Amino acid sequence: MVSYTEKKKLLEELWNKSDGKCAHCGKTLNRKDCVIDHIFPQKYGGSDHIDNLRLLCKGCNVAIADRPPLRESEFQQYIRQFLLQDSRFENVRTDVKKEMANGEKAYFDIMFSRKNHGKEEQYIIEVKNLTVATNYGITSAISQLKKYQSFQPNAHIILAVPTILAEEYRRLVCEAGFTLWDSETFRWDVPDTVLPICAASDQYDELIYRLKQCQPGFDNWQVYQKLVGEVLTSLFCPPLDPVSEQNSDANLANRRDFIVPNYAECGYWPYLRQRYRADFIVVDAKNSAKGIVKDDILQVAHYLKEKGVGLFGLIFSRCGIDESTEKHLQDIWRNENKMLIILNDSDVEQMLLNKQRGNDPCQIIIEKIQEFRLRI
Repeated sequence: MVSYTEKKKLLEELWNKSDGKCAHCGKTLNRKDCVIDHIFPQKYGGSDHIDNLRLLCKGCNVAIADRPPLRESEFQQYIRQFLLQDSRFENVRTDVKKEMANGEKAYFDIMFSRKNHGKEEQYIIEVKNLTVATNYGITSAISQLKKYQSFQPNAHIILAVPTILAEEYRRLVCEAGFTLWDSETFRWDVPDTVLPICAASDQYDELIYRLKQCQPGFDNWQVYQKLVGEVLTSLFCPPLDPVSEQNSDANLANRRDFIVPNYAECGYWPYLRQRYRADFIVVDAKNSAKGIVKDDILQVAHYLKEKGVGLFGLIFSRCGIDESTEKHLQDIWRNENKMLIILNDSDVEQMLLNKQRGNDPCQIIIEKIQEFRLRI
């Protein structure tokens, strides 16, 4: 935590830097009422470094607090400005076009160079606003980076995202041989690194930790089921009503782990209610170490009824699904209009990280619906 003396000193530096004027509207500030604002928001990984701070009047601070989520172009400009302000980085360019001998073209978001032991090294940055990161989105980004690598074989290639990615997604990027700049690994790969401020440990960090500690398998199914209930509550309640456990249909034949009433009037929930009759969100938790199979899907699908809980369900699966199991999901959608979305551990971790930083975790579900339907 910044001390009063440090904050006073920082305020004085920013005052002199801005000439005592609001960085947004240009009006002369009152020292007692001005506010220190992060240019690149903290929830997206913005640091407390003075280059990322500015002074605002109270009116502008309130208006900017309601700004929409960061766009890729804004994040790209933030990185560009950061690089331009540091003498170690040279020849900073954006939207660079490259063409191969065969006529194939590529556009790099940012290129720059720096000297390393007297040798000039080239860097390429691909900027992605992956606040709705999924496995499909990450693998698609990696494929794009590999294409860039074929254009510039000797360049260092960086994927930059304005959030924290789930551990599995960070691993995939690094194992592919690329550098990742996110709010967890955001480094300029040189001495005197500037690191963003990460959120303090809270309920979301605790849930992620417990998820990783819970071993897949029958022995821990109750632990995992309880954990999924807590995850649902922390992510979606509110705006959804409280989670109800262990519900059966009238025949006591199809019992699902959780039912979450959906009467929300904000976010994506009204869309899910209208499009998939999702007055209730049906949730099943599968702690199998081998992934889920056709029978697991059919059990949940049997519970979904248009005149009952609706036609939308979530299955939490430790290992996701394989290609053959997804074909069964597609058949259920084509033939019965029932939408079942599978959430693996990385999806759950990404939703918790998004929620922690003030982003809507339901975006992950919507993204997975879109990916599922585009694969049909």
